[in-house]
Amino acid sequence: MVVGCLSYECIEKGSSSHQLHRSQSFTHKTAWFMTHRIKEAMKDPVFTRQLGGAGKTVEADETFWGNQKRRKGTPGRGYAYKEKIFSLIERVGDECSFHVPAVTAATRGPIMQEQIRQDTQVFTDDFGSFSGVDDEFLNHQVVNHRQKEYTRGPIHATTVKNYVSILKSGLVGVYQHVGAHHLKRCIGEFDFGFNSRNGSDGERAQLALKGIDGRRLLYRDS
Repeated sequence: MVVGCLSYECIEKGSSSHQLHRSQSFTHKTAWFMTHRIKEAMKDPVFTRQLGGAGKTVEADETFWGNQKRRKGTPGRGYAYKEKIFSLIERVGDECSFHVPAVTAATRGPIMQEQIRQDTQVFTDDFGSFSGVDDEFLNHQVVNHRQKEYTRGPIHATTVKNYVSILKSGLVGVYQHVGAHHLKRCIGEFDFGFNSRNGSDGERAQLALKGIDGRRLLYRDS
């Protein structure tokens, strides 16, 4: 019953462990561990099928998460010091995101091949890691952001960028800070919320609880 209550609170708008600690009659340490166990259950129970298919479109994009200021002594330019998130979304369908060590062709390639059906139309921006996508799927269209092109009729990556904005706003609004070790579960929580958006809170809670089956998260792993 306690897990069910927590799952309702986590699913509705997202809840930090401090918020649950204050609203429930147990310690913050217990609330923190239980919320991570619920996130682990949410991670991928609805990602059992590949995205896309004949006549469908999947958009892909990358984003970065972490401190807004470069750590002292960090070499290089850009966002190399931040955590990298790679997202895929099927238009009028499901979404899945991944915490990756780098956004390169070597990291995004296996993810896209595993998560997207080959007979899919794929839309991306002109980020360098998407080179080679032409050979992997039925059709690959690119919008050239460097030339200030953001849409070309139905060709755009706005859907996935909108989701990424929701994800990052949620991470800031609920948790403020998420360490690299826990980011994969927080990403999974927001993926779950998006993919179950058409269900009632009760249906979503039941789906989350199904994800507990066969999983064991020890305190040292959380």
